Amino acid sequence: MTLVESFAIAVVLAVIGWLCLGSWPNAFKLSQWRFELSYLDAVLGVFLASVLLAFTLGTFGYDSFTFTDDVLHAGKRNLAYGIAAGAVLNLGLMLLVAGMSIIGMTLAFLIGFGLGTGVAVLLAYLASPHGNLVLLSFGAAALVASIACGLITHRLLSLCREFHKMKMGEHRTLRPTVHWKGVVLSSVGGMVMALANPLLEMAREPEIGVGPYSLTFLVAAGMLGSAVFYELYFLNLPVRGAPLEPTAYLRGTWRQHLLGFLGGVVLSAGLAIWLILEASPAGLSQAHALFFTLGQGAPLLIAAWGLIIWKEFQHADGKTYAYLAAAAALYAAAIVLLGSGLTPPPA
Repeated sequence: MTLVESFAIAVVLAVIGWLCLGSWPNAFKLSQWRFELSYLDAVLGVFLASVLLAFTLGTFGYDSFTFTDDVLHAGKRNLAYGIAAGAVLNLGLMLLVAGMSIIGMTLAFLIGFGLGTGVAVLLAYLASPHGNLVLLSFGAAALVASIACGLITHRLLSLCREFHKMKMGEHRTLRPTVHWKGVVLSSVGGMVMALANPLLEMAREPEIGVGPYSLTFLVAAGMLGSAVFYELYFLNLPVRGAPLEPTAYLRGTWRQHLLGFLGGVVLSAGLAIWLILEASPAGLSQAHALFFTLGQGAPLLIAAWGLIIWKEFQHADGKTYAYLAAAAALYAAAIVLLGSGLTPPPA
């Protein structure tokens, strides 16, 4: 299989991975379709892209150790952990996208990833207590402050939108309300995603663990298999809008299906790059903090897409923008501090 040996190539891959992980939600915006339906195409894209990677880069390489060899060599529990990680990750992503459909991608991912990053770092430290406690403490404080600013931003933005509707005569009431369903969904989604990390570590257990391409495939398989069950819930009990019949998926246009599929391909590429860098010595020994920061920095790019391209803060006032800027800056500071504070365990 093909692994990264050059530090320079690892940095380039990390940037590409950041672009992928920070851009795939745009597919849901572009499709202009219910996320419950578009997500099916996305999961299919994740799976097929993982198969393509497994039988290309995962099969050809300098060590003659192929994707098939890796799967046959791995323990059954490790394979099961990889699939379970995909199922857990998929639930977290679906909840995040559900939250995005209500409050927009900017706040959904900033708040959701903020909580998810905090949970992931805590679990990693409890499993292997290595790192700089001072940096980790300051990073955790910045993360909490970022989440708080994000929540305030949501409230202010909701009020701005409510007042705008009142001015336009679209509201029958003069009492503005703030709805928190999207925030709750995004928050739970971020924390659920973090629970996939311990399963990924157990799947990569030394000696009988799986490599990055096999793990990408297992995660994708877990996502595809679990999507059927999750979709039944979201179709019958939607977070927004009327319930949908499964046959509604067949009524989508080719453009909607294609956009969802491409979003999944981009997500799969981002996940694969992250797992490849985790398995590469260059990614661990020379720039662990850089790769952690880029991996967790995807919400900042997503927020930029939502703010600049999708105009999600169209009716916001200056105070709302100020709190959003504070949330983004604090999140950026948090992931830099946490990435610098976390050190890989000794070999």
